[in-house]
Amino acid sequence: MKKNIIVVMGGWSPEAPISMRSGLNVFNTLDRKKYNVRAVILKEDRSACFLREDEAPAEKDWRERPSSNIAEVFTEVLSWPVDAAMLALHGCGGEDGCFQGFLSTLGIPFTHSGVTASAVAMEKDIAKLLYAAAGIRIPKGVTVSSKEDPLEKIKSAGLEYPVIAKPLASGSSFGLWLLGSEKELKENVFSFWLNGGLYLFEEFVKGREFTCVVATKGGSPFALPVTEIVSLTGELFDYKAKYTKGKSEEITPARISEALSSQIRAAAEVCHRALRCQGVSRTDFIVNERGDIYALETNTIPGMSEASILPKAALGAGLTFSEILDDLLTEAMSSEK
Repeated sequence: MKKNIIVVMGGWSPEAPISMRSGLNVFNTLDRKKYNVRAVILKEDRSACFLREDEAPAEKDWRERPSSNIAEVFTEVLSWPVDAAMLALHGCGGEDGCFQGFLSTLGIPFTHSGVTASAVAMEKDIAKLLYAAAGIRIPKGVTVSSKEDPLEKIKSAGLEYPVIAKPLASGSSFGLWLLGSEKELKENVFSFWLNGGLYLFEEFVKGREFTCVVATKGGSPFALPVTEIVSLTGELFDYKAKYTKGKSEEITPARISEALSSQIRAAAEVCHRALRCQGVSRTDFIVNERGDIYALETNTIPGMSEASILPKAALGAGLTFSEILDDLLTEAMSSEK
């Protein structure tokens, strides 16, 4: 008997357009021999729309679709009745545990990580403490609020320029800065607080950037092939480099030795377990010239569009994206979060 699955996408974070790309690819990939599939689109005003069965979500016009109160929409979802939710949400409100808590309250099984892991992974400074406790090297850093003086906090933490600055709870490289001097920090300090109330300032680790997806099979996490990320716009893999065609290269498998690949994959699995992630996660790393591996952050709902790293990494492991989605749903419907 086929399962009733909703694919949830959109949301109210700056990453909502990216979420729509992920959701559309997931919607199109799910095996219709196994699932009845309907899309739920969350809007920026926190309303929602529940599309008809096999009515494809559209990346371009989703903001214009008629919507209703989210509670009314999920009353309809429950009466369908839904068996599980496939999450394709990114950023605050969708990837940080808030929506996961909402689904838990309704008793709807959902893919990826639970409330705690989602919240902890989104708070980059807390996640880094767990990495370090698990034996993973992390960049030195300090968290600063809008009520504090970042210059003094950076100085007190012993950070030397250049430093990386990024919103504490955001993804997709939104609001990412590379600051070469105290002068640059003073010139741009106001811009930081436009991206949120807390910012993380870290030492700049010069090196090559890699990312590694960890998937789950039979309840056991395993790392997929490592991807090397090369920004063609400069040293920083920011939002422009990440989402503008021709501005970056994502090479799977990475052009590294098997020994280094094994070390990165092992580190990704440690980070996945340290945060108590479920389903799939993706952890970003920097490897410096000495070969030291630094964990940067973990995404609990990695991008799932056709151009995203997850589908490519799955193929590199001899898996199809459809198989990854099947495993996500199997775990969602058989485990407690």
